Amino acid sequence: KLFLPEETQPCRVLAEGEVETEGTSKKWVQIEVLGGTDAFLWLGDHEFLQNPKIDILSAVKTRLNKECGLVERADIKRAVYGCGGVLSPSVLSVMICDSTTRENTLYMVWQGTMSDKRPLDLIIDLAAAPVRAGLWDTVYPYLWVHSGFHAKVQNDFCAHKNTILKLIKNYAVTRLVFTGHSLGGALARVAHVGALAEFAKMSDEAKQQLSQVDIQSITFAAPMVFFKPDMRVWEQRKSGDDIVTKDSWLMEAEAQYRAKCTDGKDAGFEPKHAEKAWDDLERVGLEEQKQVEAELKNNSVNHLFDKDVVPQLPGRPKFFQLALKMAARSAVADHVKSWTDKIPETVDLVCDKALDINALQKSFKELERFSHLCKLCHYKACPDSGSITHEEVESECSMPEWQDDPGDTWQYLLTCHSVLPRNISFSSAEPSHLHSLHSDTNPTVDTLCRGIGDLKLS
Repeated sequence: KLFLPEETQPCRVLAEGEVETEGTSKKWVQIEVLGGTDAFLWLGDHEFLQNPKIDILSAVKTRLNKECGLVERADIKRAVYGCGGVLSPSVLSVMICDSTTRENTLYMVWQGTMSDKRPLDLIIDLAAAPVRAGLWDTVYPYLWVHSGFHAKVQNDFCAHKNTILKLIKNYAVTRLVFTGHSLGGALARVAHVGALAEFAKMSDEAKQQLSQVDIQSITFAAPMVFFKPDMRVWEQRKSGDDIVTKDSWLMEAEAQYRAKCTDGKDAGFEPKHAEKAWDDLERVGLEEQKQVEAELKNNSVNHLFDKDVVPQLPGRPKFFQLALKMAARSAVADHVKSWTDKIPETVDLVCDKALDINALQKSFKELERFSHLCKLCHYKACPDSGSITHEEVESECSMPEWQDDPGDTWQYLLTCHSVLPRNISFSSAEPSHLHSLHSDTNPTVDTLCRGIGDLKLS
């Protein structure tokens, strides 16, 4: 057996050998990867190639059946790990055919940020400039998206879309669930809308074949990914065969007016006449926008814990500015004990200079157009009772505001981000209730860095 670096499970060596290359001898081994797939490695080189698909069915069966007791082993039909390499989060697909409920569910799961192993994950997280979505712009033109997340999902659609469609057909899939934590949750929510757009663009015949598929997303601590642009600027209308915005329509109308002034005299362009004509044009995309927002409200949920900053990003700067100030004060206090008395004033001054300058304030105002566009399940620790409360929040506008607490630390913010779903004790639930935590589940927070101790939802 050969133990690979950073792996807890040994791999079985099937064969080994040695070859001469450029005057040096190199040893190789053939190993059995989880799930029965063979792989050849040079001894000492233990990194897989970019984007291999690895069968991990055996490992997933052990995890979901033996360790968690969630699914019958025989019901797990397929589990494939699509490695993103060292530059991009990986994606996992799991096919479960429930022999009791007859529900056939395909889960698509993305990894979250792993900055220690993939530093470029942080670049994806921070690339928050909103863009038109190539995956769905022709269907939902007013639903813009976080550019970093969209680029990653667009790549994965190119790589895996045909495989997913084949799986849906071959296994008669009834539920397609996108899921993940943090960055992974953001990617899952983008993929959800991408899947809805793919369905909308299909022929009537193709739609009929997939009409039984319920598309959902279940995420944990995911940031806001969708951006709603200013409709005064970006609303589209149909003019003949063209789709135009108001500014381009007015500029074209004025250009045509100027071209008709043949006598050398210009009586002046009257914008009101062009605006009246604009009002008569057919609106584009508004009904589709309402439909996709309603679909997400019904079939997408994001679970978040207490003061976790990530779900507040990037659309609630009033919350995360205060949270980051607190975290900075706490971190400096922990690491520079001799500055304790001067820390609050110094950190506040630095943060104010860095976060409140005019240019950033304009950016923060525009960032408020970001939205979750899904149901939000908010959990909070109650130190007095040693339990966790839970409430459903309709939108980010209803999310709790930041409240200063002397017990808050930067460690607590990190803990809030990692509580869900890592500390959930799973229990069986009806499939129709899987979009939210079942009332019998027991999320346990292991030492919340506030002296609370173990908390359980009773």
